[in-house]
Amino acid sequence: MPDQVRHAPAAAGRSLPVLFFPALLLLGVLALSAPVHGQSADELLGQALERQSSQLDGIAGLEMDSRQMGIPSTSRFEVVEDEAGIRHLRFVEMEAMGNIMGGEMEGMGSAGLMDVDLEAFSGTAELLGEAEFGGRTAHQMAVRGGIDEWIPGEELDEDVRFEDGEGTIYLDVETLDFLGMRWEGTVTHEGETHETWLTYEMRDWQETDGFRHAGSIVLETDMARFVLSDEDRAEIRMQLEMIDGGLPPGLPMEGEMGEIIRGIMDQSDNLMRMLEEGIMTVEVEIEAVRVQR
Repeated sequence: MPDQVRHAPAAAGRSLPVLFFPALLLLGVLALSAPVHGQSADELLGQALERQSSQLDGIAGLEMDSRQMGIPSTSRFEVVEDEAGIRHLRFVEMEAMGNIMGGEMEGMGSAGLMDVDLEAFSGTAELLGEAEFGGRTAHQMAVRGGIDEWIPGEELDEDVRFEDGEGTIYLDVETLDFLGMRWEGTVTHEGETHETWLTYEMRDWQETDGFRHAGSIVLETDMARFVLSDEDRAEIRMQLEMIDGGLPPGLPMEGEMGEIIRGIMDQSDNLMRMLEEGIMTVEVEIEAVRVQR
């Protein structure tokens, strides 16, 4: 889990439920539209990166309203340019439940999965052909390495180190939208090496004011085995007991707090799976995008 999420200050009198934390990593990998055929993996990745950069030309920043695991939030990003002149999104902050998180992370990659470093895949990418992924025809590419090699600046947890792994990434054959990836590999946690896996899918691609983005994102992984502390597990059990035992009288069911309570209730099956199997499913529904020029 990113350090800036674990240690971000919270507004007085409110705290974020533990189920909310993993979602910060998850808001969109971006690309523009145009058909591309008959190229190598590196050429396709380069083309996708250029389109990702080109669509940010003239954009100062973005603000996105979403429901992350059922909980409403607003995330803000700014556009920055690297030494090669490639534009990226940099995470600024996320606001939810009266809390503001973020601001500590600097540099390329600080937007997490919002701005995957497509160029980092090119060192090992091998074009396998075309395949169906998420109901769309995609360029299928094999890649090798650890998650942190592709998302610079992001770490799952201070006690977790990614080792080698193998994955498959998918780019739409017509638009080069990044549709998602599947990855299997190993992590070292508290001195022991464990096998782990992750699947990531970006769905319902759309355009807002010239900016292409996914409408929903789903990530599933068994890494909850590592990121959940004893305190996290105790909080999840408390939330499950609250759901199973019925809500105390007097809890507001209207407005923002009502939305938060209903979001937690809708996550009961996911919370139980996190406790029993160490598998978490993070779902993000993007409700509105505001482009700042």
